[in-house]
Formats: sequence, C-alpha cells, structure tokens
Amino acid sequence: MENQITVLGITTKNFDICPGAVEAFTAINNYVEDMSATDKGYVSSALSEMDTLLALEKAVVARGTVSEEELSAAFGFSNSVLYFVGLAARHLLDSMQFLSSFSFMEMHLTQIMHPTDSINPLVNKEEEKTMKIKDGHTDVASALRQCRQIMEEVSDIQQALPSDMEASLPSWWTNKLAVSAAYLNSLRDYIVYSESSEELTLSYDDGIEECEVEIKLDAS
Repeated sequence: MENQITVLGITTKNFDICPGAVEAFTAINNYVEDMSATDKGYVSSALSEMDTLLALEKAVVARGTVSEEELSAAFGFSNSVLYFVGLAARHLLDSMQFLSSFSFMEMHLTQIMHPTDSINPLVNKEEEKTMKIKDGHTDVASALRQCRQIMEEVSDIQQALPSDMEASLPSWWTNKLAVSAAYLNSLRDYIVYSESSEELTLSYDDGIEECEVEIKLDAS
C-alpha cells in the first residue's frame, strides 16, 4: 500500500497520514536484523500502537468529535509507542536520536483533541467516497459480509466477557475496543445520516450480461 511500511512482517494501514512515522520506523528497521527477539517484540508493539493511534485519528476527524475514552486511548497509544521504542533502542548509541524523531506525535495528539481543526493536512485532505458495484464481486456485498462477521465477533466477545461488572481488562484491549467503536460510529454516521447526492452510472457491454453501477457519495 502507498505510504505504508513493513517491519518484521507487519504492514501498516494508516501511516499514509504520517510521513514522520514512516521515516522513523524506516530508520529503526535498519537495525532490527541485529536485535534480540525481545527487542524485536518491542519494535512490533511500537509499530502496532502507532498504527492504531493513526487509525483513531482518522476516525475522530471523519466523525468530527472525540470522546473522553478516545482521548485517554490516544495518550495511552502515544506513551506506549515511545516506551517500546525506547526499550528497543536502549542498546543503540543513537537511542536518543530515535526518540527525538518521534516529535511528530504531538501534532497527532493535538489533531485528535481538536478533530474539526485542520492541524494534520494529510488526514484533513478531502477524498471522494466512492462505492462501486460490479458483476457479483462488489463493495456492497463485501461490506455486508464484513458487517455479519463483526456482529458474530461482537457476540463472541460479549459471551466471553466476565460476568463480574467490576472485573478489570487489559488496557491495550480496552484501548483497541475504543478505537473500534470510534470507527464503527464514524461508518454508521456516514452511511445512515450523510445527506449525500448519489450519482448512478449504468453501463452495459454488448452481448455480456454485466452491469456496472458507481455510487459517489460526496460527504458534506
């Protein structure tokens, strides 16, 4: 994927809104081959937490609001990234340089705190939302399958949660749940409440029973 990075077999999904993260983890990637298994685990954790933080940023900006739980999760992800990077780089002579290269974190946290402000130009860049329907393999059909999968997984989680309402859960787990909830809320708001114009284009090929429909949803 464009503007993403792969480190230790893990490919990011949200680094397109943070060139600084791409640069920082590219620098770290130059050293992972000589790291211990433990330090490699720290790098993987830092990469995952950074990607999740950027996913949260996308979600709150798309929705235009941020909850207290999401703010808490954002600062938790940020602290985890710096903590794991510090552990992974502690044996390197330029470990402080690695940490200083993460100065971009402040911008992302500020953007999350103020989701309607144009702080991070990449996450605020307007993109055309397009849903294409074509010959059986469709975005809509895929979306429905994913929604069914989400409902099944949520049901499994609900059944597996402790019956004791006062029981504690790992902070990394509750943070990821907060991000997932933010994403779903943003998706729901866009599909259900967006006052969008729909442009339908039907095209037929002679002799082939194929229909292509393009639905463009321009977010207001």
